[in-house]
Amino acid sequence: MATKKAKAKARTKTRKPAPATTTRQVEDAALKKAQSALDSLQKDLGTKQSRLKAARQKLKSATDRVARNATEAAKKSLVNAESAVSRAADNVADVNDRIVAAQISVKAANEAAKAKAAAARREAAAETRRSRMAEKAESDLKKAVEKFAEQWKKKRARLDARKEAAIQRKEAVKERAAAKKASAKAKAAARKAEARAKAAAKRKAAQVKAAAGKKKASKKAASKKTASKKTAAGKTTARKSPAKKAAAKKTAVKKTASKKKTAAKKKTTASKSSPRKAPARKTAGKKKAAVKKGATKKAAGPSTS
Repeated sequence: MATKKAKAKARTKTRKPAPATTTRQVEDAALKKAQSALDSLQKDLGTKQSRLKAARQKLKSATDRVARNATEAAKKSLVNAESAVSRAADNVADVNDRIVAAQISVKAANEAAKAKAAAARREAAAETRRSRMAEKAESDLKKAVEKFAEQWKKKRARLDARKEAAIQRKEAVKERAAAKKASAKAKAAARKAEARAKAAAKRKAAQVKAAAGKKKASKKAASKKTASKKTAAGKTTARKSPAKKAAAKKTAVKKTASKKKTAAKKKTTASKSSPRKAPARKTAGKKKAAVKKGATKKAAGPSTS
């Protein structure tokens, strides 16, 4: 019995769980899976250990009963308790073995995760180096471009200055030509305006002349009326006295002569004011002379009769 108890105690020696890793855990799926499996096994180990403890308590109570009263029932309960303790110890040992395997897998996963993290760190360092190199290359390129751009701008400024000087010379030539053309146009416009003014003056002189002719014609008509009245009066007086008749004839001749003189003066003044309208003045003079002759003939006709 003592040997059975020693064997049970040897079996039930539990392994202490592996301490948690002090290194920084890396986020990895395999490591998480192994760690969760280890945690579940440790929980299972706790339940198995509690069951083993209860079985040992039952075994102790059974041995105490057999020691007090060694009956068949007591012996049977002792055997059952020993078998239960043996099964519980086997379960605990199995769980311990599984925990050891899980710890090994966790350690391997942790190492793999560390290696992966180290590789990631190396890759990140290489990436930072590449980015720094790229930034430096970009800055060097920018400096080179700025230097080239500055030189190019200076060269282009010289070329633009030459082009601008040529353009300004062309513009100056164009402006001089335009000024000449404008002065020629202005002179032509002045000549046209002068011609228009002369034509307007001529038209005005003609209008004034026509108005004077109309006024003269109206005066002649009035004089004709008065002459006809006088001739009628002369006729009546001629019947009465031939001396009065002769005097009236003389006054009529004098009046016609004075009218002719005034008409000749007006013609000369009109011809001086508008020399280009000479043909029109001649026709007007002819008409006036014909009117005067007719008037004199009318005036002389009744006196002879």
